[in-house]
Amino acid sequence: CLNFYDIFIKGANPESSPAFIQTPGIEFMFTQAFATSYFRHVTGGCTPEGSQLIKPDFSNTNAVQAYQSTMPFSLQYYCRGMVDEEFSCETINHPEPLIPWKSLNSDSASYWLSWPNMTPQSDQQYWAAYSGHISSDQVTDVLAQRFIEGLFCSINPTGSLTTTEILSETRQASYLFHPMIPRITESILNEMCAEANVNEQGVVVVLNEGPLQDIYKGLSPAIPQPCVTGDEPHCDKGATSTGTYPFCNHAAVLLECDIPNNVYKFWTWAKVLELGKEIIVANETTEIGGSMCSFMVGKPSGGKQAPLDPTPCDPGVCQLYCDIDDSQKPDTTVSESIGVGEGTGIGSTIAATPFEPDSDVDTDETNKEDDATITGEPSATDGATSASVSCFGYMCLLQGACFW
Repeated sequence: CLNFYDIFIKGANPESSPAFIQTPGIEFMFTQAFATSYFRHVTGGCTPEGSQLIKPDFSNTNAVQAYQSTMPFSLQYYCRGMVDEEFSCETINHPEPLIPWKSLNSDSASYWLSWPNMTPQSDQQYWAAYSGHISSDQVTDVLAQRFIEGLFCSINPTGSLTTTEILSETRQASYLFHPMIPRITESILNEMCAEANVNEQGVVVVLNEGPLQDIYKGLSPAIPQPCVTGDEPHCDKGATSTGTYPFCNHAAVLLECDIPNNVYKFWTWAKVLELGKEIIVANETTEIGGSMCSFMVGKPSGGKQAPLDPTPCDPGVCQLYCDIDDSQKPDTTVSESIGVGEGTGIGSTIAATPFEPDSDVDTDETNKEDDATITGEPSATDGATSASVSCFGYMCLLQGACFW
């Protein structure tokens, strides 16, 4: 608590007494419970540590930030956990600037850019495969396998494309297909402003925390620039070959907007902070840049929902993981093993093939082995473990946004 006060509350002006201090207690317990519940929801299990809070010495900051990379979909989960069936929880994430595949429609792209049912370990394995550091048969995390299979189905539902053809389009893209690349334009922001500050509604935005931190500390916020050298504002020494803007790493409430006076108010860290559009919106031509990535809007809907529906594979078609269950079913938890053909790498020249289930597999025994894998316990058959799923992180939604 002392560290939190010294760094985030007192800040650069120690003589000013804040009107309100965000007390950790009940909020930390509330958000930790939601984080733990979310990972239990998507994995079917949880490590003994549960969901870690930020430690007093900030030694687990990277772990917490890794958790927050899964935010878009978990925000929907949190929202649905706090409202009744008369409310909707809708994700708006403007996928168009990031779509490298001609066959992927916007609805499907929005779904996959919400990072559905992913954990930090899943995220890590997906990017290792995406970047070519590992082949698809080295992807052992079930949720990462499910994500890859589902994404490839939406790109190639008929199975007519080879993996190489899909990846050829990927390599020609200017930007990664990544949920944390800022891409919200002024027109989209203003649409969200119309949803904010309305009774019984809430708008949560995923954004880069850097400009908000500047304001919090009494500094003038710097306009985000591409991270070419890594020394640009808020790039944290992270240079990128494509000059990607500082990634989104925070969630805050979009409280209200005074558009004529260029004042956009956010609630986070127990304070109201103001930013101008020049800091937060993307370039109108490229639709990339600024500091915002997506929104989650919770509002009364009379029971009508706006789910993101990705295109599935046609019947009988699969991509890389042909023993997979329904990768696009939101409430599915990990319950069966997923097999990969020998030597099948993401970069291999293979066409999608029909799924032929193995009638000799003992389902009960398979499920027992996977239950052990989920919790990081050795499998009874080979003594090995796949990537274990850790539950950690901290998020404080709606009433105060997030701590880190």
